[in-house]
Amino acid sequence: MNEQATLLRNIAAIGFSMQELRLFLDTHPADATGIALFNKYQQKLSVLTAEYTRAYGPIDSNTANAGNTWQWVKDPWPWEAAANPEV
Repeated sequence: MNEQATLLRNIAAIGFSMQELRLFLDTHPADATGIALFNKYQQKLSVLTAEYTRAYGPIDSNTANAGNTWQWVKDPWPWEAAANPEV
């Protein structure tokens, strides 16, 4: 597995963990451990997403750079096989 695929897998894993924590926190809103873990994952996701964006371009429309051109529409899209040759 190449570095791009590894980053995508890590981003997906942390995103999944955060979704599960959101569901847990919906029913346990005062759980300090859950809140701390959610915050830790949120920070890690931000770092990984920034790393992916710097190296391979935007992973979603929220990370698109609107500098001189809208980078989100450049091919290949992150979920296309051409963008992930070794996945």
